[in-house]
Amino acid sequence: MAWTRTPQDISFSTFDLNWGFFALRLIDIRADVTLLRRWLLDPRTSSWSPGRSMKVRQLLETMLLTPERQVFLGFRDDVPSFLFETFPPEYGSPGKRSGAVGVRLLASPTGDENPELATAILRTIVKMVLSDPDTDRVLLESDVTNARMPRIAAGFHSEQRTTARGTEVCVSICTRADVEEEYRLEAAG
Repeated sequence: MAWTRTPQDISFSTFDLNWGFFALRLIDIRADVTLLRRWLLDPRTSSWSPGRSMKVRQLLETMLLTPERQVFLGFRDDVPSFLFETFPPEYGSPGKRSGAVGVRLLASPTGDENPELATAILRTIVKMVLSDPDTDRVLLESDVTNARMPRIAAGFHSEQRTTARGTEVCVSICTRADVEEEYRLEAAG
């Protein structure tokens, strides 16, 4: 399924030498509900899935009606490849201070599960979130069973386990300083 890029659709875009063009846009509940329903009902996305088809739309509408939460659809070279949500963190004292944005990521269940691609996706999300000058750190919330390597490779650290929405999750932090240090190392290498 090709997606036509138009300036009004794109919230953020970047290019990765290894993985191509990434574009992010807010979801359009009417246009994207079929794709999102398929992704959210896939057994591999159980931490996101409410379990029933009609609940998917309600979940997305609830997310969209909460002003401090935003849900984005991410594309890699014009193909829908991931979904992520930004929200105010609700756990741990570092997340409650201003300047922190929480993130949950859902890669396409039928997509490429390469850890290096996951790293590129996470880096794209971090760049977008930190493009807001009022944000100084990103808190990635993920299922404790998810691979650790992409988070570390994308600059996340200080993992801690906590309970959110009745599920045990891992929270990793990436600060603006972490990203700036990574860019200095990449430029020098």
